[in-house]
Amino acid sequence: MSRSHQVVTPSPPTAAGPGVSAPLFVALALLVPVSLAGCGAIDDLIDELHHHGGGSADGGTSGPTCGGIAVKPCFGMGRCVDNPTDSCDPTKGGADCGGVCSCVETVLCVKGSKFDSSPAVCACVPDVTPPPPPATTCGGITGKACPGMGKCVDDPNDSCDPAKGGADCGGICSCLETVLCVKGSKFDPSPSVCACVPEKPVCGPVCDIFCTFGNVLDSQGCPTCACNKPTPGQTCPTDQCMGPGPKSANFKCPDGKTIGGPACIVDANGVCNWTVVVCPAV
Repeated sequence: MSRSHQVVTPSPPTAAGPGVSAPLFVALALLVPVSLAGCGAIDDLIDELHHHGGGSADGGTSGPTCGGIAVKPCFGMGRCVDNPTDSCDPTKGGADCGGVCSCVETVLCVKGSKFDSSPAVCACVPDVTPPPPPATTCGGITGKACPGMGKCVDDPNDSCDPAKGGADCGGICSCLETVLCVKGSKFDPSPSVCACVPEKPVCGPVCDIFCTFGNVLDSQGCPTCACNKPTPGQTCPTDQCMGPGPKSANFKCPDGKTIGGPACIVDANGVCNWTVVVCPAV
């Protein structure tokens, strides 16, 4: 890239103050000539920042690859910069050098989207916020109760108001913790539970063994050093069955769930054997 202005980069101090890095001095030094050269020098500024380490914290070597003989482009608005860790240097006669993608946000995204600055995207993407869980309903004509110790309150989003003569109004469950749970349990304040529930046990280390059908659990639900025995009808890993399987292909049955055809299944003797699954009657 040709330069229409001269950039004089002062050497940064050898001992910068707390929170001040060398790339910051480079960026500040570059801002002055850019402001004098006009908006057309923005690309040059970005290029200089990449050259002096203004990209990712690892020097820009962790992004997707680009350039090379195939002139592979970067994703989105990413820029292909030289990979400082390889032996090919385009400024020293290197031809068809491979590079790495770097991403600097240079645009404002429209409402409802956000900029993903990862080099593998480098573009505006939808800002999707997961919807809140549906409210637990109660009341109404059937007088539906709330789970646990939940309290049924009026739903402010409907048109039925019991304070204004509304009869058999439906409501939503609300939960306030009003009890202390015993040791080994905790209060779940979600309106769909609103009660003390058992705490998940803190399990210790287990034997360094692999159980095809899982470990036997103790009374607290923690895995032990014993393996579960295979149950007839369970699916086995294919390497547990002796010899090659039947040559026929697998297919989905009309019920939409069962996979017909050859399968490695635990037989009545608790041994993994090849069998052919037949579709159930619909």
